[in-house]
Amino acid sequence: MRISRFAAACVFVACQLSQIAHAESSDLSSLQKSVEEMKIMLQSLQTTVSRQQGEIEKLRYENESLKSSNVPQEVHSLPPAQSSGSSKQAQYLPDIGVVADVVGLSSESRDDEEGNDRFSVRDFEIVFGHDIDPYSRLDATVVFSDEEDPELEEAYASFWDFPFDSQLRFGRLKPKVGIVSAMHRDSLDTVDVPLVIQRYLGAEGLSKTGADVTGYVPLPFDSFTQALTFGVLEGGNGEEGQLFGETKRIPTFYARLKNAVDVSDETSVDLGASWLNGSIDDDSGREANSVGLDFTLTHFVSPTQKLKLQSEAFIVDRDLPGASEESEEEDLTYLSHDNPWGYYVLADYRFDERWGVGSRWDWVEPIATELDVERDHENALSTYLTFYQSEFARWRFQYQRAEGIDDVSDNRFFLQGTFAIGTHKHQIQ
Repeated sequence: MRISRFAAACVFVACQLSQIAHAESSDLSSLQKSVEEMKIMLQSLQTTVSRQQGEIEKLRYENESLKSSNVPQEVHSLPPAQSSGSSKQAQYLPDIGVVADVVGLSSESRDDEEGNDRFSVRDFEIVFGHDIDPYSRLDATVVFSDEEDPELEEAYASFWDFPFDSQLRFGRLKPKVGIVSAMHRDSLDTVDVPLVIQRYLGAEGLSKTGADVTGYVPLPFDSFTQALTFGVLEGGNGEEGQLFGETKRIPTFYARLKNAVDVSDETSVDLGASWLNGSIDDDSGREANSVGLDFTLTHFVSPTQKLKLQSEAFIVDRDLPGASEESEEEDLTYLSHDNPWGYYVLADYRFDERWGVGSRWDWVEPIATELDVERDHENALSTYLTFYQSEFARWRFQYQRAEGIDDVSDNRFFLQGTFAIGTHKHQIQ
C-alpha cells in the first residue's frame, strides 16, 4: 500500500512536470518555483515511506519474539468463561461513594459545644446505590462523625413508571420539605444550616422513616414545570428541633408543591410551598402545623458565572400551653408567640469557574425557650468565600456574627474542606 502511495506521488509529480514543460516562457520563474515545491513534497513522501517501513520491521520482529516466548498464553488473559463471569458479577456491584466534610470552628463562646474551637470530621458519609431492577432503585447513606454516634441517614427504595411520571420513595429518607432540609450539609452553599431550619426541624433538617410520592402535573407549557409531593413519616423532630414532640408513634404528614419556570435561556425561577402536620405530645392529637414558602432565582451571567438568590420562610401554628406554663418534657417555658416564624435570605455569586462568594441573613423566633430571656428572636449574618478545587474537592471560609435570645453577640469563623471519591448521588456543587 505504501509503494502504491509512492507511485501515485510520482505520477502526480510527473503530471506537474508535464504541465510545466508546456507553459509559456513568460511564466518560467513561477514554474521553477513549483518544481522546487514538488521536489520538497517528493522528499517528504520518501521520508514517510522509509519511517513506516522501519515500523513494519519492528512490529514483525516483536511478533516473532512473542511466538518464540515460553510464557503460556493463559497468563496474559483470563479464559473466556472466567472473563464473562467477572463481567456479570460487576453488573451487580453497587455504586459506592465516600464524602468527608471536615469543619474547623473558632468562636467567642466559652460553651464546650460539639465542634467548638477545634477541627472535626463533621460528616463522613458512605453512600451506596444501585438499581434493583428496571422499575426500582435502592440508595443508602451511613454517616460517621467524631462528634456523634454512627447514624443511618438514608436507606430508601425508589419506584417509578407510575402514572403522571410519578415516583414513590419508601424507607428512611430526607423529606422534600423546602430546600435546605432536603439537602445534605456537604451540598449547602454555606458551612452551617440556616437558623430557621435548625430551630424548627433540626440541626440537619429532617431525616425520617416513611414514604412519599411525587408526581408532575401535566401542563401545556414547556417552560413551566409543576411537581406535587405527598408523604407520611414517623413522628418527632430532627436533632434539637422544636416543631413537634418527641414521640414517634404519631405520624407526621407533609406535602410540597414546587413550580419551576424558565424565564429565559439564562434565567430560571423556582417557587415552592410546603406543609407539615404532626403531634407535640403522646396523645393522638395533631396540634402542630407549619407552612413554608421558598424562592430561588438562578441567572447564568456566562457559562462559568452564576448568580443565585434564595430564601425560605416558615410559620408555625401550635396549640401550646400558656406563656407561664412550663413543659415537663423539656423543662422549658413556651414563649407567648401565637405564630412563631423565621426566614433566611441568601445571595451566592459564582464569579469564576473555581471561585464563589456569598452572604446569608438569618432571623427566627424560637418556639420554646427559657422564661428569662432578653430577646424574643435571634439573628445572624454570614459571609463566605468558596474555592472549588474540582468537582470532588471544595474549600470554604465563612465569617458569622450571631446575636442570640440572651442578647449576647458571637463572632464565629469557619473553615470547611469537603472531599469526595467514588460515585454518589449528591455531587459537590
